[in-house]
Amino acid sequence: MAGLTLRHGCHQRCRRLEVEKVSGHETFRYERIGSAKSVLVVAPHPDDEILAAGGLLQTVREAGASVNVLLLTDGDNNPWPQRWLEKRLRINTHDRRRWAQRRRSESALALTRLGFSESVQTALGWPDLGITDRLLDDPQAILQPIRSLLSTWQPDLLVLPTLDDHHPDHSAARIVFELAMATMPVANRPTLLGYCVHGPHSSGGELRLPAEQAANKAYALEAHTSQLALSGGRLRRLLGRTEHFVEALPPPPAPVAARLLLPWRPWPWLGHSCELLVLSDPRTWRLPLIDQVQEGSLRLSITAEGLILHFDKRLPSPLFVKIRSRISTPWIYDSWNWISADDAARLTAAADSSSLAQAGTE
Repeated sequence: MAGLTLRHGCHQRCRRLEVEKVSGHETFRYERIGSAKSVLVVAPHPDDEILAAGGLLQTVREAGASVNVLLLTDGDNNPWPQRWLEKRLRINTHDRRRWAQRRRSESALALTRLGFSESVQTALGWPDLGITDRLLDDPQAILQPIRSLLSTWQPDLLVLPTLDDHHPDHSAARIVFELAMATMPVANRPTLLGYCVHGPHSSGGELRLPAEQAANKAYALEAHTSQLALSGGRLRRLLGRTEHFVEALPPPPAPVAARLLLPWRPWPWLGHSCELLVLSDPRTWRLPLIDQVQEGSLRLSITAEGLILHFDKRLPSPLFVKIRSRISTPWIYDSWNWISADDAARLTAAADSSSLAQAGTE
């Protein structure tokens, strides 16, 4: 009997998802997936929905769930395939809009190849490679539309990137939804399944695809001709016969600590070349990596133990922290991923200095 083992975030507790044969197809017998009534798959860019969840999408459709696929960006900040296919060097605003529409249309075609209608796709048109800055600049402008969509669709299964994904749009997408759902009653929150497209996914479980589903997924990916032009080999290698997901644990009680030890010891010379991003709702902070720098209610100290955040009162919850370089380079992926203060396996919070524990990393 095939199955899917889900590991809860960084914790070691797992659940076994049994699968049974029904009318020649493999169908989940797991209450939160096989019996999901409404499923939302979040794709930061067109093609993520196929690469990460093309098999899962087919599984929940066959089980009778209603499905929505949410494209956060149109993936238009991707000039090299456009230069190659359109035989042009300069890309202006009009060219980017045309490319965005092409990528959105490719995603719609891919979904039809999995048996869906184009109407399951909703595109927000957020700036490609700009979700983090948009969230930092005006959190409510980005959170309110998500809260509205969640209220409308009421998904009981939400499939979205993990914080461990090295693409900044992917990890920021996870934070957007975590913050948007923070005000929801715990009983009303959907089950969260996280996927990682850019980076390792060994901490999650494997969803093994039947041959028919794998073939359908491969056929759907071929709709993304703009991305296959220069990256076809890499994208096709990502298909495989398995999909990986990590189920999120229920949120822990709000912390009572006022200080947080971060699991980083950056080199002292980074200083002003990097910044510490701190996200909560409704506050955001951007701090240079300098000892005793303060902004409002937040102060950063750099000690032999590592970076320590000091708040005037208790830690806000949820809370997300990341180091980001201020130096612009062609490399778009994160050197330091976002981490959550609620993740006890990666951050350690304490109420006073005598109990402040050393934070560990996986």
